[in-house]
Amino acid sequence: MFKRWFTPGAIHRRLNDLGRHRAKSMQVDGFLMLLCSLVVFASSSGLTYLFCLFRVVRIASASDTTASPGVSAVVMGVNLNPDGTLKADYLARLDRALQLDTGEIWVLGGVTAATVPESEARAGREWLLQNAVPEQKIMIEESSRHTLENLSMLRDRTAVAASRFALISNRYHLARVGVMASGLGIDHTLCAAETSPRLPAGHYPKAAAEAFFLHWYFTGKAIAHLLGHKGMLARIS
Repeated sequence: MFKRWFTPGAIHRRLNDLGRHRAKSMQVDGFLMLLCSLVVFASSSGLTYLFCLFRVVRIASASDTTASPGVSAVVMGVNLNPDGTLKADYLARLDRALQLDTGEIWVLGGVTAATVPESEARAGREWLLQNAVPEQKIMIEESSRHTLENLSMLRDRTAVAASRFALISNRYHLARVGVMASGLGIDHTLCAAETSPRLPAGHYPKAAAEAFFLHWYFTGKAIAHLLGHKGMLARIS
């Protein structure tokens, strides 16, 4: 069973689940770094990828479900179902924000599906309103289309130097969220949506895909520093 979770088909389905519409936000540099990431993967016989996978699983199991009172909660968006409804992973993130004793709640995510005109953030906001969260407590950012943009937009719209955030996401996603937030200089703690520290069986392909994205990010960051590429460095730091 374990091998089935990490087959190319399972990971491919996970990548497709992210939505092709998000690829439109990727610049040429992103595609080049993807190719470089694949070269690094092959030249290391997959060891660099296994390092990333280990990190994803370790952070998934070690992350807490609490946040300090008064910090700003940040709900990372999830692409919506084709009919505009919220996926189970997104509901888990929103429900965790509902349970925390925090200050304002930021909901992140733009329009990420060509067939759904509503943004992830607006759909999440509506769910929170329906669950008795005061309207003035909810802030949304609906221009971003992937995790790095989510966090970049959050940084641009808040006084990061004076703020601390509880970044809420599913356990399989937290490693990438934490690495990118640290790169952008965002003071944060990670908060898991799921109560159990063990990944559900259905989340193993998602963890495998996250390790792929983390490997891509690390490769791009290393090459950007090596080349002194200001444009790439500006997007990740």
